[in-house]
Amino acid sequence: MTKAKQFETAWRQLCRGDFNLLDEITDPSFQAKSQGIIVDLEAYKGIIKALTESIIIGPFRVIYEADEFLCVHRYSKFRNAEIFDASITAVSYNCLLYTSDAADE
Repeated sequence: MTKAKQFETAWRQLCRGDFNLLDEITDPSFQAKSQGIIVDLEAYKGIIKALTESIIIGPFRVIYEADEFLCVHRYSKFRNAEIFDASITAVSYNCLLYTSDAADE
């Protein structure tokens, strides 16, 4: 499975409350940055769990993929409103997923 497919699959599993693949592909020193805030893996899981209750994950498109870096463009929609989101996520790898940075429109 490619790194992009792993990332997408992990996100879709997260939306169902399944953190197994994320735990499997994530280095313990993982950090995520979104909206200027840096969080560790456990805080990230809490944020994702809260978000997935209100959003529907849409399609993913790979912008760039290599052994050490992944960049994807993804869409989501809020469940109870006509609010849409387009995000570009950059992921750096050190054998496992270890940093993630997202920019939203």
